[in-house]
Amino acid sequence: MGQYQRAIQDLDEAIRLDPQYAHAYFIRGTAYDRLGQTEQANQDFDEAIRLDPSLKRPPPSAAPEDSTEVTKTTDATEAISCSEATGRGGLEWEETISIS
Repeated sequence: MGQYQRAIQDLDEAIRLDPQYAHAYFIRGTAYDRLGQTEQANQDFDEAIRLDPSLKRPPPSAAPEDSTEVTKTTDATEAISCSEATGRGGLEWEETISIS
């Protein structure tokens, strides 16, 4: 579960740097969902969809180990890398949250 908390911290920074970055909200929502923090997850999914209406709300998490499919009209497995979102190298979201 520590990987989701780390992802949330990194995504908080990505959102601080670019509050219009819909994918950061979406992936942070996925991390919150995996931690069972449904209310926060739904807030992030709502904001992501508001910023990018082509995003689709994922089904609720069945178990934290399940992989998440990011559904977007175009391929969203381009997701976000930490270096892209925050300007820092290192951890990539695909490694933090399993995205199919």
